[in-house]
Order: sequence, then C-alpha cells, then structure tokens
Amino acid sequence: MLNLKLPYIIPVAILFLLFAYPFIFIPFGNDQGIFAYIGTIINKGGMPYRDAWDLKPPVIYYLYSFGLKIFGSSMMSIRIFDFAYFCITFFSIYLLGSLLFNKRVGVFSGLVLGILYFFTNDFWTLSQCESFMILPMILSIYLSCLGIKNHSWPMLFGSGVLLSVVFMTKLTGIVLFVPIVLYILFETYMQKGIWDIAHISSRILILIAGFFVTTSIFFLWFYIRGVLSDLIYTLFVYDAAHFRSALKLNIDYPHLSFAGFMRRYLFLLIPALLSFLIKKNRQMRSAKVLLYCWAVAAIFAFFVQARYFHYHMLPVIAPLALLGSQGFLSFWSYSALSKRVLFIKAKILLISAIAFFLCIAIYPHVLLTYSFTKSFLQDTVATESYSRFFTTQGGFSLSTITKAAQYIKKNTAKENSIFVWGFQPLLYFLSERQAPTRFFFSAPLIAPFNIKKNEWREEVFADLKRKPPYYIIVAEDDTLVNTLMSGVNKDSRTILGEFSELLMLLKKQYVIEQSIDNLLLYHYTGE
Repeated sequence: MLNLKLPYIIPVAILFLLFAYPFIFIPFGNDQGIFAYIGTIINKGGMPYRDAWDLKPPVIYYLYSFGLKIFGSSMMSIRIFDFAYFCITFFSIYLLGSLLFNKRVGVFSGLVLGILYFFTNDFWTLSQCESFMILPMILSIYLSCLGIKNHSWPMLFGSGVLLSVVFMTKLTGIVLFVPIVLYILFETYMQKGIWDIAHISSRILILIAGFFVTTSIFFLWFYIRGVLSDLIYTLFVYDAAHFRSALKLNIDYPHLSFAGFMRRYLFLLIPALLSFLIKKNRQMRSAKVLLYCWAVAAIFAFFVQARYFHYHMLPVIAPLALLGSQGFLSFWSYSALSKRVLFIKAKILLISAIAFFLCIAIYPHVLLTYSFTKSFLQDTVATESYSRFFTTQGGFSLSTITKAAQYIKKNTAKENSIFVWGFQPLLYFLSERQAPTRFFFSAPLIAPFNIKKNEWREEVFADLKRKPPYYIIVAEDDTLVNTLMSGVNKDSRTILGEFSELLMLLKKQYVIEQSIDNLLLYHYTGE
C-alpha cells in the first residue's frame, strides 16, 4: 500500500513551495488590476459600484481590499495573500477528503490541488474570482456532509452561509446547490432506507435559509451604504445582458480550445475516471455521486458563461483533485494486493501515463520558473525583455502598462487623476492615480446591451468636465478585448469617433504629449 507519512510529505511540500515560488512575483493582468483598484478605493472609504464600477459580485473586491491592507499596496501583496488563502484551501480539501474517504486521500488531494492551481495556470488566470471561490465551495460541501452525517442543522445552515459567499463571489457559484441537494437526497435515503420527504425537505430548507439570510445581509449592507440599486442593476440586469452578448461572439480566442482544457487536466482525468471501475461501498458511492455532480455542475457553469476563459474552469479542480486522488490511491492499493503480471503492468502504465500528461500540463510553468529564475539571478526581472513575457492577444502588455505607469507617476502629483479610454485598468493601480469618475474603463459606456449606457455616458462627461484628469489615455489596437467585453468589434480609438462630446473635450483642452506603444497620452492644457 502507498503510505503517506509525515517524513515523506515534508520534503514533497518543500519542493512544492520551491517550485511554486515565482507565483508571488508574477504580475497582474487586467482583471486583477480592476480588483486591486476597487480594493484600493474601498480602503479609502469608497464603495464598489458607487465609487468604482465593475460587473463582478462584491466579495472579490473586499478580498483584495483585505489583502492590500494586510500585505501592502503592490501586486506581490495580493499574490502573497492568494498563496496564504490557498494554504487554508489545502487544509479544507484535506478535511473533506478525510471525511469522504480517508486521510491519505485528503493529503493527496491537497497536493494535487496545489499542482492544478499553481502549476497549470498563468499570471492572467491566478487570483481571479474563481480562485477565491474554491475555499468556500469546499467548506460548504464539507459542512453539508458533516451536517447530514451528524444530523446537525447548524452545519447545514453554515453550508448555506458559505454557499451565499460563493454566489456573491461569482454568480455562477449558484450551481453548487445542485450537488449538495442531490447529496442530501441520496444520503438521507441511505440513512433512512425510505424516501423521507419531511426529513429531506427540512434539511434542504435549512440549507436555503442559510443562503438567503447571508445574501440578505450582503444586500442590507449595500442598502445602508446607498448602493443597493447599483448592485442589483449590475448583477441581475447588466450581467444578464453581458451573458446574452457572449452567445453572439464569434472569435478565435486562445482559451476557447478544448485542447487547452485537456492539456491541463488529462493527467488527473485518467485516475478520476478509474474510480468508476473500483469497487464501491455504500459510503463511497454517495461520496462519488456528490463529487461527480459537483464536477459536472462546475463544467456547466463554465459553458454557461459562454466566453470559455480558462479561469472559468477553476472551480472544477477541487472535485477533480478528490476524484483523481481517490481513484489513483484505490487502484494502487487494490493492485498491490495482487501479484498478477496484469496488475503490475497496469500500475506501470498508469504511472507512465499520469507522468507524461503531468509534464505536458506543467510545462508552461516550468518554462516560467526557468525564465524567472534566470532573470532573477541576472537582475533583469524589471527589464522590458522580461516584461514582454506577460503579453496577451487581447492588447495587454505588461511592458507597455509599466512604461505608461512610470511616465504618469513621474509627470503628475498624487492628487492628479487620469482617465483611460479602453480597457487598461491596471494602469490606475500601478500609477497610483485615481479616475475622476466611477467608470474607469470604457466597456460599459460602449456596450450596446447596456440599457443605461446613455445615462452613464452623461455621468462620465459631467465628471470629466467637473474634474478634468491630468491625462486621458486612449488605447489603440485593442479590438479583441472590446469584442469580448462589450461586443463592439472596433478598437478604442476608432470608437472614440462616435463620442463627439469626449472628442470635443480632447480637442479643446488636451494635446497629445506622448505615445507609448498602443497608448496615446493626452495632456490637460486647461485652455
């Protein structure tokens, strides 16, 4: 049998940490720039949606706010916070694996989850909403299982509470209701031997009560702060329209390929599917029903979003880690009891296949680790050549953003504001400058599906006239990101031609002072 004892776990964990160390040094993408900017606004007494607008539910902004407050205002601080947060996630999946199967599965699941999160993702996909969903998802499942096992309604209520946290981190998290409810149905039947409708209903109602009480507290907080209408419109009107617009997209985006998913997860899908073939007792059968339903629900949420970004698939890594670990360890233990040549060959074949596909999955991370270590030793991490490593097809370039941020910091005072016409939100965070309006990127102002776009445009123009920004930065060659964010297949400079009021403001009071790659910096003259 495969024994996972502490003397073996410690060196593996040390190697794991050493291999993962570039994580805390890698920069943000645009999404993390949004979250960090709004987190900064919160730390200054502001509110999401009212003082800085984005389309995500509020939990992610408060997590960034907390991380920035605890570890400092930098990209590294959030990466450190994410790492610390995920250490708790490792422990939570250990608890769940131990509860559903045994401690060996719990330990192995934690290691696998770490590989899936840190070694198969990149700077763009880490520290996303989906990253921070994984912990409350695991704990919600854990409390529901424990609540049913111990007949404890507070634990079921707590499961509902955490389910609400998942929902307010990303709305698609609502799909977690499905595996939990199915598990309640299945496990209650297994306990009672009959379909006890009253007992099943009471358990589900307690779960729902925890969800709605917690969600109501979220809404009450925003009502007290005078932001409830903005929250409701953003989450349930704008987001719904944003989803419908995704159904009309017809683009060749890198993360759309099914091959990308298979490259990252095939090494774990093999042992996960093996668990179908392994003899199951009653408890293991109900646990697998839960985990397979959880995985299917997460995959459904991925497709529902219709943009197919890789990080939308992150919630599936928790059930995959548990199923894969259980499948591998069970097969290993079962084959160890047999001396038949067939099982020995099968074990060698399984290990070889997993090792091969694991190498394919983590190869980009190995390349990043090598590049970072080389740059770190040569003291070239801050150079443009290294920054260009972090570039996407959507018009994002860390090199460009860094140069523009440094230029703005050098030529403005901290109280000066800037305004970006395009989708370069990281520029605010790196330059440490605020926008004079809550709409700090142009997507909601140009999106045809936004029924409030005319009202919001007037608000922005009034804000710009009342407090003219020192620089207005106009992006070029960013057609892809505009297509994804707003459904408009044009670059930001071209779209600017449709906004006569903003064009007039630029002509009368601004002059082009600098061009940095695809960014035009208009300087305020005050004339």
